[in-house]
Amino acid sequence: MYLKQTLLLLSSALIISTLCSAVLVSGLEEPYVIVSSLHYEPLQYPPSAFVVLGLTIINPTNETIILDHIEYTVFVDQVQVPFLPLGKETCDKKLNIVPFEKKIINIEFIVDLSAADKLIVDKVLNGSASWNVIGLAYFNTSAGIFKTPLRGYTSTSMIKIKVVDENWKPLDNANITLTSETALAIGWPNSFSKISNELGIAEFEVPTAKYRLTVKKEGYQPYEEILDLSKPLVGGKVVQLIKIPIPWWQQYWYIITAIVIVCIVIPLILKVRVKTRKA
Repeated sequence: MYLKQTLLLLSSALIISTLCSAVLVSGLEEPYVIVSSLHYEPLQYPPSAFVVLGLTIINPTNETIILDHIEYTVFVDQVQVPFLPLGKETCDKKLNIVPFEKKIINIEFIVDLSAADKLIVDKVLNGSASWNVIGLAYFNTSAGIFKTPLRGYTSTSMIKIKVVDENWKPLDNANITLTSETALAIGWPNSFSKISNELGIAEFEVPTAKYRLTVKKEGYQPYEEILDLSKPLVGGKVVQLIKIPIPWWQQYWYIITAIVIVCIVIPLILKVRVKTRKA
């Protein structure tokens, strides 16, 4: 009897402990790992680049956590590049990060460009290449292991979009959206939205990638176009919206309404009055 009660209490305690641990794991706020900087020095023979990656790690929890390791992948002009033997695709630094601490670390490695296109190699050598970094960071906490994506580093492009009507007059309050799955893959939002101002203008700073541009405004036909923002768009982009044609019956609704009143409503009212008098 006592043995059964003891086993029942132990099993209940184990279930409660498991549930509490699950709650802790799901409820604990995740640490941030931001790729805050990327500097590189091109090397000509063999074609490669010495890269210094700056990571900012923020612990927003009220307990000390341990950075176990970081896995990362590097892209040059949206093409993944391998690492030379001196470089690694993981960082195995074990770091204690106390509550609410922000810690900055640097990772050094060499990427191999020997198999890359000549255009990419030339852009790396002259300093105009676009770099992206994605990856995962693993943390040991009292509630278990946290795996969180790096908030990726990427080069960005500035673009100014102006919305006008058929007469080239600015249109305000137009909804402008840029959408890209590439941006999502490198740790940015996959869409960026703004409303045009009184001059019809909205300005964006977005990762270098290809985007689907969508512009919508009530009463106008929606506009869509693919924009390649892998390089700056000189002069910005002007979008002309066309008004949705109004059906003929909407254009003359007041005339139609007047005809209905004169030809149908008034005669009915008069008939009702006549019948009422006869009654």
